Amino acid sequence: MKNITTYVAHRTNVFVWLATIMMVASLVARIVFFAGAGAEGVLVMVVRLILPAAANLLIAIRLPLRGEKFFFVTVRPMILLAIYFVVEIFTLAPPIAMIIACLIFCILQAVLYYLTFTGKIASKGPVLLSYLAFIVLCAVGNNFKLYLKMFMSYSIWYVLMNGLIVLGIIFVILSAEKLPDPLPGEEYRPRFRDRLDGRLIRGGSPYTKVAPYIMVHRNGSSNYITDSVEVTNMEKYIHQKRREGYKHFGITHVFVAAYVRCCAEFPGLNRFIAGQKIYHRYTIDVNMIVKKDMTPESPDTAIKVIFKPEDTAAEVYEKFDAEVQKVKSTTELDSNFDQLASIINLIPGLLLKFAIWLLSVVDYFGGLAKELMDLSPFHGSMFITSMGSLGIPPIYHHLYDFGNIPQFCAFGAKRTVKSIGADGEEIVKKYVDYNWVVDERIVDGCYYAAVLKRMRSLLAHPEQLDEAPEEVREDID
Repeated sequence: MKNITTYVAHRTNVFVWLATIMMVASLVARIVFFAGAGAEGVLVMVVRLILPAAANLLIAIRLPLRGEKFFFVTVRPMILLAIYFVVEIFTLAPPIAMIIACLIFCILQAVLYYLTFTGKIASKGPVLLSYLAFIVLCAVGNNFKLYLKMFMSYSIWYVLMNGLIVLGIIFVILSAEKLPDPLPGEEYRPRFRDRLDGRLIRGGSPYTKVAPYIMVHRNGSSNYITDSVEVTNMEKYIHQKRREGYKHFGITHVFVAAYVRCCAEFPGLNRFIAGQKIYHRYTIDVNMIVKKDMTPESPDTAIKVIFKPEDTAAEVYEKFDAEVQKVKSTTELDSNFDQLASIINLIPGLLLKFAIWLLSVVDYFGGLAKELMDLSPFHGSMFITSMGSLGIPPIYHHLYDFGNIPQFCAFGAKRTVKSIGADGEEIVKKYVDYNWVVDERIVDGCYYAAVLKRMRSLLAHPEQLDEAPEEVREDID
């Protein structure tokens, strides 16, 4: 990984909590000020109330929750605040010299903040000095004193809402701690423009990068693939695993374990599209719909199981079966997703439609909370469904435009094929058909072909999954 300057903000750092308090206090002061200011135009309310209030809230939430690993999430809120201060300068209508000086400082501060905490500048000193110098210049300027006196007589809340923001920004900068350069082989450090669930693919061909803008929707970018596997070896393998104590071991676990192994050997398989950009997911997240009983009336729910690339078939089974049994052991299917869906269902229909649209927009820009993505069955590496448990052939299941799942696998019931051998004897073999629906934008056809060949080999000889992979390959940077 290319060496870049990385900053973190630990929750034990007092400046993290001082910054959080300042941002919340500024938000409260702003609400109080505008509540007593009377009717304002829509543009004024958006730029002077909603914009800075959103930035205050984002920093107050993200800094303590994400600062230890994703400090760069404070960059965009700071840019919003810079836009707000630029507009506020013109709103105050100071002398032209003061306008020019303030604009220069606002732009300089935003640029320095961006360059510093995206890793382009190796020291936070310049950005810190830019804010301190701005305060000093304002404090000694006669025009500033005049305006301050005027607004304090008009509303102390106006002074507080802006003064606390500046103070909060300084505390945010002070909370940032520079990490030493990464060592060879060190775990990937998230960078600016990465998401909470994956890192941006910065390499790749120009076509790969432009394809998501041409083929905008996931469902319209789907390719459909059919294959089958002769299951003699798989059945023996499953029986052996059950004798070893893995009593629920079945075809589903073989498919999932084979997929996990393919992700280790072909890391591009674990990519996804979000915001018209290609990302590599940090973990391998497999989703599945589970029914308590195999009856039409039985309720179903979604589970998500998180794997590591080096997981063996036994480890895949233990993780997957633990989630399935946890859900099935309850009186009612009540996974974490069900609890979330129950809360969402309390929202009236029209507002619910708006809420889902808003979540999609937030997710597009990578702002959806990690906790929500962990619960969502629409975010993950793959969705798998067993038609075999229903006794029917596999379907081609569409991909969801909401979320970011790039692949859907469905496998069907065993089917028997009879043929006549060269000696005239009847040969009976069993096959399992499986269908893949894949987002063609994440990798090219040659890559998928290599994956499918490897998948076929693993399914036909699943004993390969008992050992950890010799090497876990890294996706391109």
